[in-house]
Amino acid sequence: MEVKMAPFKESVLFIGPSPHVIGGTAAMLNKLMPALEEAGVPCRIFNTKVGDPRGGGMERIGRFLFFLGLSLRVAFARERIVHCHAVNFANLVGHGFVLLACRLARKRSIITLHAGDLQAKFESGRSRTIGRMILGLANVVTSVTPQLSRTVADLGIPKSLFIANGFQYFPQGADDTDSELPSEVAGFIEAHNPVVVLVGAMDRIYGVDVLLRATVMLRQSFPEAGALVIAFKSDNSAYNNEITHLVGSSNIQDSVLFPAPFPQIAEAMRQSDVLVRPTLSDGDSIVVREALTLGLPVIASDVGYRPEGVRLFRSEDHEDLARVIEDSIHNPTTNSIDTADTEAETLAQYLEAYRQALG
Repeated sequence: MEVKMAPFKESVLFIGPSPHVIGGTAAMLNKLMPALEEAGVPCRIFNTKVGDPRGGGMERIGRFLFFLGLSLRVAFARERIVHCHAVNFANLVGHGFVLLACRLARKRSIITLHAGDLQAKFESGRSRTIGRMILGLANVVTSVTPQLSRTVADLGIPKSLFIANGFQYFPQGADDTDSELPSEVAGFIEAHNPVVVLVGAMDRIYGVDVLLRATVMLRQSFPEAGALVIAFKSDNSAYNNEITHLVGSSNIQDSVLFPAPFPQIAEAMRQSDVLVRPTLSDGDSIVVREALTLGLPVIASDVGYRPEGVRLFRSEDHEDLARVIEDSIHNPTTNSIDTADTEAETLAQYLEAYRQALG
């Protein structure tokens, strides 16, 4: 089915993370912006800093100054449409300054909500009040999950839209089939079977501890099972210490690898047996879609928005995760992705959101 799009004459300024790596909002923007350009919509991006969602005095001051300067740039930018992308609640607060600048400069603004933690933040309390104030500054609010879109509508935001992500994602470096993995990673994959890979960050919301506890149970059926945890470092020292203690007390030092940062993440995913996304909350995980594109079986917690072909387990339930991993190994499935129409449909929906913002 061909999706017809009416011509759109405006240019769009994006406010979000760039450049992209494996997964993340930046990867989504790396697909959306070229698609808009191909449709004749000029785009450019102002890169944002995500910031530590746990805050801290100096981090808050730094974020305030950064977004204050960014807001001044946006106010004097040539584009009439500004498209913001919020990746966590702290980042959303920073985008509030950008949205206010758009109002004062008489620009039209759209904000897309990506992060799963926003769902809980908007439920009650001060965060709900702050969220309503910030989102009320935007002309249109779009969300990557239908649940989050309904929550935004419940805040009283009139134009709350869910736009399904129909783009197909190839992990950065996936086309480099000659790339060699670091020796420690290659050796770990060679020595373990099955290899379960997690790509995320060393923070509780990514459920690293859930995977490790599941690994303890998985070894009862698969003594050579290994967990390859590609987790970007964080300053959450308490959680880092908890993970270190968990590995030692469970005696799984030889079954887990936390490699130093390396660029061949796509190849590591390709050589693994299953990707696990054990997040406690989520949006529409791009790394899940990247794994599906590689043909890698995916198991994810039953939160956020999971595309077809993903096996689910109960969030925070490591026993259920171990069970689903074992079932996936015994009964593998082949994922097929058809994006012939969905990419054009997603693009058309964003163009319609821009038209709504223009009034």
